Amino acid sequence: KRMANIVGVLNLDVLSLSSALGCQYAVRFFDRFLIHLMLPVCCLLAIGAAVLTARACMSNTHALEKHTKINQAVSKIIVLVVLLIFPGLSTRLFSMFKCTRFRGIDDVVLLVADYSVQCHQDEHATFTVVAIVFLIVYIVGIPCVMFLLLWWHRKHLHDVTSTKHVMVKNALGGLYLQYEPKYWWFELMILLNKTIMCGGLVILSPGSPSQVLCGVLFMMFHLLVVLKLSPFENDSEDVSSVAASLGLTLIYIGALMKMLEDVYKTLNGAGVAQDDQVNMSYIGVALDTLPLVCVGAVVGIVVVMDCGVYACC
Repeated sequence: KRMANIVGVLNLDVLSLSSALGCQYAVRFFDRFLIHLMLPVCCLLAIGAAVLTARACMSNTHALEKHTKINQAVSKIIVLVVLLIFPGLSTRLFSMFKCTRFRGIDDVVLLVADYSVQCHQDEHATFTVVAIVFLIVYIVGIPCVMFLLLWWHRKHLHDVTSTKHVMVKNALGGLYLQYEPKYWWFELMILLNKTIMCGGLVILSPGSPSQVLCGVLFMMFHLLVVLKLSPFENDSEDVSSVAASLGLTLIYIGALMKMLEDVYKTLNGAGVAQDDQVNMSYIGVALDTLPLVCVGAVVGIVVVMDCGVYACC
């Protein structure tokens, strides 16, 4: 959990560090929720301030050309920021709906992200409405806007003879250039996968084997799609995408096995014969090792295939 909180910074979730530092530095869940929702707006304001500053310091010589380059650079930055913050937003928004009960206090439903909060009462009821609104604005709205932009300019995406090709390429290239022309839409498939894995699974029978099993099935589906389509322009990206998808699938299978290990421990504690006990300690080692192997494999693919090592050999 600590490691997951720390690497959450890569999704621009800076407040994830507050949990890793300790309880005395932890920020209240509702406050983190609001700050996270404000993050896209704050990023846009920062980008806007940078644009205004650049234009104020810009000379009038070739002003139109410079304005065009600035606008294209801004589009690239906005696309990058959106892709970075989208998984964190999905998780944060869906966490508002993740509640659970405990034996002995069946009459109380508690928020999994913060057990001091009772679900469907007081603040939580208000913030649930806010979460629904921003689910529509962010989680549904962002992919829809991306699709509409790509669909509207689909004739200019790869047509070098088009007068709008350069402008579209510079503005929206981060969404489609890495894919083959016929798969210009595949970034939306990636966003759908992130939404399901980072957000959708959060509210699906939390902590149960069925939740993990659904994670396995979703990742296997994504893995098969990547294997079948090979949508990336570069072969190295196809291979690394398969490696990453396979790694995530194996991690979810490991999580399911970890649950079985807990069941065996319960049975052993209940007096199951020693001969029937099963040693599944290797699962923990595998779950610790798999992320490192997955990242190492992707880096190795980049070094071998993109840096010319394979060609030299």
